[in-house]
Amino acid sequence: MTPQDRSGAIVWDCDGTVVDSEPIGIDTWTRLLMNYGCTASRADWELLVGRPYPAFYDHFAERCELPPPQDLMGVYVQRLYPALRSGLRAFADAVAAIEVLAARNIPMAIASSSYRGRLDLMLEVVGLAGKFDATVAGDEVDAGKPGPDIYEAAAAKLGVPVAGCLAVEDTAPGVEAAMAAGMRVVGVARGARSAEQLAAADVVVHTLDGEQLWDLLHRTEGRE
Repeated sequence: MTPQDRSGAIVWDCDGTVVDSEPIGIDTWTRLLMNYGCTASRADWELLVGRPYPAFYDHFAERCELPPPQDLMGVYVQRLYPALRSGLRAFADAVAAIEVLAARNIPMAIASSSYRGRLDLMLEVVGLAGKFDATVAGDEVDAGKPGPDIYEAAAAKLGVPVAGCLAVEDTAPGVEAAMAAGMRVVGVARGARSAEQLAAADVVVHTLDGEQLWDLLHRTEGRE
């Protein structure tokens, strides 16, 4: 496929799919919430994973008194960014797959629930800044995942029909979002994420492989 042949593309989620940021984000949230007398449980994180900042804020604001959203965001960022700079790593299988697809000139985008500043920082820290044809952040669309907005925006930026895109996701809200946009979806079950949680995806894998993604992108059959 040449750069001019933009009939197909890969659209990647970022957190938990390309970079191992979820443990850092959860730890930062947990410590921050303790300052306001709020304790987060595993059930909270399972409910919120893959969703944008407003969903996190609204969820916990129902249980404890928090500062206004923008004020809390400022405190959160002050704690999160140093932790990302010092501890963030990319998943080796994702990086290898991205390299395989880039070598074949496959258009690629990031569709992340993370807000723009965080997304740009993460890609910079792991050496992936500039590796994608387009990126869309959670604060750049009206509705976050599981709504389809972010995947529709990514396809539009790439100039590829949504039906020609293959999304790569690690959460149920992300899978739902990509499918709602009309994309085929590969679910990647990492760590505690089970294949059953991603069962709505067209394909569920435990390890990402560039050759497999290439093959799935070029299959002509639709969903059964």
